[in-house]
Amino acid sequence: MVNPLLLRSVTRSLGNLTVASARSYTTSSSRTILSRSTTSVQHFSQSRRSFIADASNQTSTDPEPKKKATTTKAKSTTTKTKTKKEKKPAVKKPKKVKKTPVKKLKAWEKIGPDGKLVPLPSASKPKRLSAFILFVSKRLPELRSDPSLSTTGKDGEQKFEAAKAMKRIAEEYRAFTEEQKAEINEQTAAEGERYQRDLERWRNALTPEDIKRENAYISSQRKKGKSGVPARLRDPTKPKAPKTPFFQFFSDFRSKSSDLVNLSVPEAAKRAGAAWKNLTTEEKEPYYKIHAEEREKYSATLKEWESKTGSD
Repeated sequence: MVNPLLLRSVTRSLGNLTVASARSYTTSSSRTILSRSTTSVQHFSQSRRSFIADASNQTSTDPEPKKKATTTKAKSTTTKTKTKKEKKPAVKKPKKVKKTPVKKLKAWEKIGPDGKLVPLPSASKPKRLSAFILFVSKRLPELRSDPSLSTTGKDGEQKFEAAKAMKRIAEEYRAFTEEQKAEINEQTAAEGERYQRDLERWRNALTPEDIKRENAYISSQRKKGKSGVPARLRDPTKPKAPKTPFFQFFSDFRSKSSDLVNLSVPEAAKRAGAAWKNLTTEEKEPYYKIHAEEREKYSATLKEWESKTGSD
């Protein structure tokens, strides 16, 4: 590219030269020289215009500065192939068996062959039926056919209302006549005899282990302050403790008095107690002697029994 300042300087110099040349030739008397000078001036002017045109063309055609070539390195597409190692077959570890925590059994608990808890012996103990329960067991089946005690359910079936039936049975029981009461009392007495026989069979079937378990449960219930806890069971094979001196006298006194045979035990014991208080020390001495002898035998028999059964 031509510098504009340089171009203007050259133009001024050429212009000044042209004017000076023309004046010098004008003062000359020779027209020929003037004519030649004019021609020269024209040629110079033409040359000047050509020079300026060339300079302009050169300016417009100058190429733009080349941009720096940016070289980008091509990413190598070749990937290294890793040699895969042959994997060894994984050895399966045996699954760990979770240990179930062993529950500590209580003194009265026992596991049966099927892995379940064995019920306490009291679960099979016979139950004594009262007079009211006997009447219910007789009357309830009869009331099931009473349409007034049935309602129709959503499914259209007749349903027996047991609550209403029990209410009616209770009302009938309270309205018993003397004849009805005597009849139900006879049934209750017969039921009592049946209960005593079943209870005796149940007691005789108990093993020392059964009794130990049942008594352990009874003791735990008493410690908790539960009400209605039954008395501890007595092992039928366990030696019986000897009678006290008074009960030795009571057995003797009742067998000798015919009036006391038909009396109830509480009433007979009341009379025997009054007679015992009236005895002197010498009269009571034989009964104390019998008690001491039996007590000694009992202690020896009890130790032998405990060594055999492992009970205490």
